[in-house]
Amino acid sequence: MGSMAGITDILDLSPVDYVSKSIVYLSRQREALGKSFHLHNPQPISWHQLTDFLRSLSYPI
Repeated sequence: MGSMAGITDILDLSPVDYVSKSIVYLSRQREALGKSFHLHNPQPISWHQLTDFLRSLSYPI
């Protein structure tokens, strides 16, 4: 549609390869048994930054 909503939320996006490797690693650690882990990006971005990034890749937004 060539547009992006004017959302002001912050996005906590993490690369799937990082998250999947972390899950595999943690699943092999005895000390991790029964514990919870929260995998997140320590440098979240805004919707505005994501829109700018997509535009820099020549997507018509």
